[in-house]
Amino acid sequence: MRKRTSKPQRFAAVENDSIDNLSSLLAVGLLTRLIRAKDGEDVTVETLCEEYAEGETALSKAMRILVEGAYVVKFKVQRATSEPQLDVEGQPVLDDKGKPVIKRGGSWYTTFQVDAHGKPFTAEEVAEEFAAILAGGNVKAIRVEPERLDPRKVGGTEAAPAPARPTPKNRGVGQMASPQVGPTPAFPGVGQSGTGRPTPHRPGVGQGGALIRNKTVLEDSLSSPVTGAPADPTKATTERENSAGRKTTMAAAAAESAPVPGQRQEPDELEPKIGKVVEAYVLALNGVYPLQSVVQRLRAEARELLALNWPVEHVAKLAGQLPGLGYSSLTRHAEHNPPPAPKPMPGGAVPWCGNCDSPEYRWIAPREGSPRRCPECNPVVVFATA
Repeated sequence: MRKRTSKPQRFAAVENDSIDNLSSLLAVGLLTRLIRAKDGEDVTVETLCEEYAEGETALSKAMRILVEGAYVVKFKVQRATSEPQLDVEGQPVLDDKGKPVIKRGGSWYTTFQVDAHGKPFTAEEVAEEFAAILAGGNVKAIRVEPERLDPRKVGGTEAAPAPARPTPKNRGVGQMASPQVGPTPAFPGVGQSGTGRPTPHRPGVGQGGALIRNKTVLEDSLSSPVTGAPADPTKATTERENSAGRKTTMAAAAAESAPVPGQRQEPDELEPKIGKVVEAYVLALNGVYPLQSVVQRLRAEARELLALNWPVEHVAKLAGQLPGLGYSSLTRHAEHNPPPAPKPMPGGAVPWCGNCDSPEYRWIAPREGSPRRCPECNPVVVFATA
């Protein structure tokens, strides 16, 4: 093999140690493709199967090798409350009917990171990103892969030994015009190659910034978005297990209001209900996303009403009526529209008086005359005279 030396304007650089330590040649290629991707690019195993000849099984195995070696770190995040889906510019994503797409509380999304030069991550770097995800808000649970780098685990190791690479019988590759291309400032220790095949759907090599680590968000098929960046320049890429769009935290992320004094329900029990109330209000706006301060006030007022055991369906109905009233005060609207009083159900709603035949029938059988319903506890008589 002869290698031509050239000076391309764009390139993807991979550390020599990463190339030497990875046991799969396909994993090396996949790592290079992830480094090349721009920040926010929708890179999934499914989309890669459409671009390249390798099948889903082979690419999934290569991705697993990268994750196990900490060349790729996955964060699977569960939303605490519902939130609207936003595009790259921070605008609400609308469905076919023109209504904002809402991601429900409890759903999962996945974001992963890859180093700009393909170096494996350390425990300190993973802990830094873990803290950034929590700081973004609206996080109920986080799963970290590889698990040994989870900052919540005690005594975890930073890196697992790479699988042993098979030694070929003949390591020679033939005569080369230049056995070793000299290191360059942008590509230390790696020969620069002019190959590459940019297409309209794939950015040119290095356009995402070869010296930073990108971060992107994607949906998980099982079900806060991530904000903030580490101190060092970084670069990241996205994968999602059930194709979906990019996410960021908005109204629901600012929802951690203080609990109402004397509330009769636990805050964790109220959070899903509050999310339904906010969702009803946002859907009623027909694509116009409210100010964050309005959503915060709405959440606080919804918490107050739900803590009083108001039915969540009734509170959500009131929230959905607010856009047509000209104001956004949920408590003001609720003051004039309390929930209807529960209607007593026949049979078990009236206690048994003890003077009639039984709690099941509630009839009186006098010695003379026909049996009749008990006037004290028979529901038919009681409710008819109420």
